[in-house]
Amino acid sequence: MTAWNAEDWTPAQRVMTILAYEINDGPASELFGEAADDVRREWAANIRALGTARGWSTWAADYMHPDVAFVDTGNPTSRVPAPSAVELLPHASMFEIPRSGDRLALLLKRSYGHSDRWAILDRRGNCWDRAVPGWTPCTGTLEEDKRSDSARFTLAEAWPLAVTLAADSGGEQP
Repeated sequence: MTAWNAEDWTPAQRVMTILAYEINDGPASELFGEAADDVRREWAANIRALGTARGWSTWAADYMHPDVAFVDTGNPTSRVPAPSAVELLPHASMFEIPRSGDRLALLLKRSYGHSDRWAILDRRGNCWDRAVPGWTPCTGTLEEDKRSDSARFTLAEAWPLAVTLAADSGGEQP
């Protein structure tokens, strides 16, 4: 190792020289920074070569390379954006309407064979019937759906009613 031709040194030789400078109170911080940059350049070259050979992304090489400005492009553009609530609504079959305290949530459930008919259910097998008005036992069968259309609502009707019922403890079944 020649003291005057530092470009031919290995990273280990450079570190040993830096330590020698530190021991002798020399300007080791600049030498250490240069040695660290050289190590990062070597790693980046290895990562880029391996990634290119295997078809992998090589962004890590750019991230660690001291001479390359790294630009974070964010999430990959190949991801599909999450659908909005409006887009998901046709696929929903049930909603939970939370209740205060330790009471179980009410269920807002899509009726069989209807695109916009919903039933408001408690957790005891009762549904809210506007003809009563109150909670009535419901089995949820197809025959029940035909017989008790007064317990089926559009979503625009059912949602505010379910929220009101969830907030009101007076109409709760014992």
